[in-house]
Amino acid sequence: MPSKNIGVVTDTGRRRERNEDSCLVDADMGLFVVSDGMGGHKGGEVASTMAVRTIGEAVRNGRSLRQAIVAAHRAIRNAGDRDPEIRGMGATAVVLQLQGNEYEIAWVGDSRAYLWDGALRRLTHDHSYIQQLIDAGAFTPAEAKHHPGGGIVTRALGMQDIPQIDVDTISGRLSDGSRLFLCSDGLTSELDDEEIADLLREDGTEQEMAERLVKTANERGGRDNITVVLVRPHSPSLFGKLKRNPITAAVGTILVAAMAAVTFWLLNR
Repeated sequence: MPSKNIGVVTDTGRRRERNEDSCLVDADMGLFVVSDGMGGHKGGEVASTMAVRTIGEAVRNGRSLRQAIVAAHRAIRNAGDRDPEIRGMGATAVVLQLQGNEYEIAWVGDSRAYLWDGALRRLTHDHSYIQQLIDAGAFTPAEAKHHPGGGIVTRALGMQDIPQIDVDTISGRLSDGSRLFLCSDGLTSELDDEEIADLLREDGTEQEMAERLVKTANERGGRDNITVVLVRPHSPSLFGKLKRNPITAAVGTILVAAMAAVTFWLLNR
C-alpha cells in the first residue's frame, strides 16, 4: 500500500504540555493503531507508547487484533505493578488491519474509527461514561459534548480493576474510493460528525485531509492531544483485479500472451 494513500498527524494541541497520544502506521502490514494515554506526568505517554508497540509486535507475530490488544492490556498492567510512579496508567486503542479492500477494526476506549465514502459513518462505539448516558437517553450527542464527564472512559488498557479486558471488533469490505480513518478523542471533542464530514468533502490528499482536520480542531480550542490516521486502500491494477478471478485470470493471461506475440512480430517483420 503506497504511503501516498495515507495521512498521519499527531499534535499536542493548544492546552497540553506534552503529547500522550501514540500511533503506528505499518503500510506493509496494512496495520494502523491510534492510542490515547492516560495517567498524567509520564504515565499516559508510557501507556500509549507501550500499547502501539505491543499491538504491532503481536500482529506481526501472527496474533489476531483481539489477542494483540489483550497482550497490550497485560503489558501495561504489569508495567504499573513494577513501577509505582506509573501505576494506574492506561490507554485507549483503536486498531485497523487492512488487506486489499477487506478491513477489521478492534478497539477499547473512546478513540474511534470512521468510514468515509461520501457520507460519514462511525464504526466504533465509545467505551465511555458519556456514551452510556447517550445510550440511556439521558442526553443527545450535542448535549453530551459539553458534559463535565466527557473524558471518563469505562474501559481502557491497563485498568487495574479490569483483569480481563473485553475487546470489540467489526469487519467489512470497502467500496472503491472509500476511506477509513482513526482518531483520538482530541478530534471528536472539538468537532462533531457533521463537521468532520464537511472537512472530508473538501479536495485534497489523505495527508492534506488529516492536516485539515487537526488544524480545525486546534482552531476550535485544541483542548487535548489530537491524532488522525486516514487511509485509502490502494486500487489494484487491471491485471491485479484479473488475477483474483480464475476465469478473468485465464483471459488476462491470453491477452498478455497475444500482446507479446504481436509486439514480437512487429519488431521482427
